[in-house]
Amino acid sequence: MKPVLTSSPCSDRAGLRSAMGLSLLESLLVLALTAIVMGWALPQYQNYLRRGHRQAAKLSLMQTAQWIERAAVIQGSYPTAQQIPSALLKVPGDAYSIQAQTDPSGNAFSLKAVPQTSQIQDACGVLTLNHLGEQGVQGASLNATECWSR
Repeated sequence: MKPVLTSSPCSDRAGLRSAMGLSLLESLLVLALTAIVMGWALPQYQNYLRRGHRQAAKLSLMQTAQWIERAAVIQGSYPTAQQIPSALLKVPGDAYSIQAQTDPSGNAFSLKAVPQTSQIQDACGVLTLNHLGEQGVQGASLNATECWSR
């Protein structure tokens, strides 16, 4: 015995329509909404990454300054820039490079975290730290307090 089909031609078309997927208009709407969300989210994500790299640079500056201070206690004066271990002058992620300068008399030092690669676009520019603990910035659109506290 054969089963009897009780569907009408209209219900077959509706089933076929749902099996076909999205219409062109629906697809364009989804694409437009995705573009809007990505247009907002991508810059936010990039700023988040820059802020994380900046934090790593500040930490490296502090660690290097601490090492220099400990060496000064042992030696009686600040070490020269060449005496600073190269591992201290590297920031994880290579978004910054640390540059050290010391006074020839051994009474002062200054450190700079210079942005590299995509970090160049960061609003804080070059981060600085000296022997007095003064935190600063160079070439930044924000002031030192904003950059060092963010």
